[in-house]
Amino acid sequence: MLRYFQLCSFCVSIFGDESGIENKTQNKKKKKNPAIKHLVKPEGNPKNPIVKTEIGKTFLANLSSDIKFKEHTYTLYESITFQETRDGYSKICIRVTPKHRTSWVIFYKPKKGVSERTYKIANCEDISRDKAVELAKEVREAISEGLHPEDARRQKKTAVGPTLKECMEDKIQSRGLRPHRRKGLAASTVESYRKLMNIVDDYGLANIPMTAITSQKIRLFDVVCGICLLSWARIGTPQRQ
Repeated sequence: MLRYFQLCSFCVSIFGDESGIENKTQNKKKKKNPAIKHLVKPEGNPKNPIVKTEIGKTFLANLSSDIKFKEHTYTLYESITFQETRDGYSKICIRVTPKHRTSWVIFYKPKKGVSERTYKIANCEDISRDKAVELAKEVREAISEGLHPEDARRQKKTAVGPTLKECMEDKIQSRGLRPHRRKGLAASTVESYRKLMNIVDDYGLANIPMTAITSQKIRLFDVVCGICLLSWARIGTPQRQ
């Protein structure tokens, strides 16, 4: 009898307890993100649901696990957006597509009475949450000043550069003048373009960096100024002989 119990103990020590192995396997199963556990698409559900939650470290870890293991829930929708509910986070959002791609976005209204729009800040894998919140605050500040988010980003990226007038003169030099170049510009054409640039200068745009010209400033032009800019843009197009 003693030998029998010794043999049983020996087998358990080698092969282990089956129930214990089963429990460990169950514990290793991936936990579902609590933000999407109720998102089962019944009839009439929105195609792009917005889930309000706290985007903390635990949430980001669960979301990363969902993306890694290709959580099927995301394929049921055109996109799922998780919106931060805590104050001080600029209402930052994470948008997940059916292809399991994630990006930082915000919702904003350019002005009162218009529909809400979405602006993508960056891909989630490119920047951290804190950096995304910082950029979101900068974007909202620019929007409050009447700027388009892309215009604000462009200004920040390149604060200096060639002016509109310098670009025009550079284009004239690259095209050349007649008769030295067969497809060059006539002297009268160059003179008219420079007169038009003087009109543009009256609006304060000729001698500022190109990157500082925003859509808001362009909207301040009247029809004549718009025609001036369109005429100048044709300098780069070769004229037919």
